Amino acid sequence: MKRPIYIITATLLLTSMVSCGSEEPKKGAEKTTEKEVDSTADSTVSEEKEVIKLEKVEDYASLKTYEAAVEYFGEDNMIADTSWYAEGTVMMFSNRCTDPHNKQIIMLVWEEGGKDKLSHVEAHHKVWDNDFAKVLATQKISSNCGLSTGMKIGELQEFCGQPVKFSGFGWDFAGGVRMLNQPKLEACNINLTLDLDQSDFEEVKHLLGDIELSSEQEEVKGMPIFVQKLTYYVQ
Repeated sequence: MKRPIYIITATLLLTSMVSCGSEEPKKGAEKTTEKEVDSTADSTVSEEKEVIKLEKVEDYASLKTYEAAVEYFGEDNMIADTSWYAEGTVMMFSNRCTDPHNKQIIMLVWEEGGKDKLSHVEAHHKVWDNDFAKVLATQKISSNCGLSTGMKIGELQEFCGQPVKFSGFGWDFAGGVRMLNQPKLEACNINLTLDLDQSDFEEVKHLLGDIELSSEQEEVKGMPIFVQKLTYYVQ
C-alpha cells in the first residue's frame, strides 16, 4: 500500500514545479513596464524649455516685445510706469522689471505710443520709488565693454583714457556725458548719465546748473559723482 503514496507525492511535487516556472514571465513583464515608465519621464524632462539667463544691459534688449518681457520676467515682476524725455515733452510707457534669476532691476522703455516694440533699456545705480522720494536699492549692472553703474568719475576717466565732459546737475539734462571725441564710449554704444550725491549741498552747489563740466577740472576731482544710468538703444 505504500507504493501509491509515493507516486501521488511525486506527482504533486512535479505539478508545483511546473506551476512555479509558469509565473516567471509575469515578473519579467512587470520589470519591462517599469522601464517604459521611467523612459517616458526622462523624455518629458528633456523637452522642458531652457531659460537663457540675461545679465549685461545689452542682453535685455533681446526682449523686443512686451510678450517676450512677460515670458522672461513674469508679469508679477514688472511694474508699469511712464518715462518722460525731451524736457518733459515726450512720454513713453515703461516697465521696471526685477530679474527673477539675479534680482537686477531693469527699466524697459517702449516706443512712443504703446508697448508694441522696445525702444531702449536703462540700468540705474540708484533705484528710486515712483515719487523719487526714497531709494529702494543700489546696484551695479555692467555693459559688454566694461562700463557699469556706480562707477566714480575718476574711474570713468581712467576707462576712457582721457577727460570726460558732462552737463552740470540739477536740471533736465543733468549729468549727460558728451560722447563726441570719446572713441571708447562710442565703441561701447552706451549712453551715460552721471549723478551727484547732494547730501552736502554746500560742497557740491558749484556743480549745479546748465553748465559744462570736465573730469579734469580741480573743482570736479574728488567730488561724489558717479554713473547713475546706462542706456542702450535697440538696434
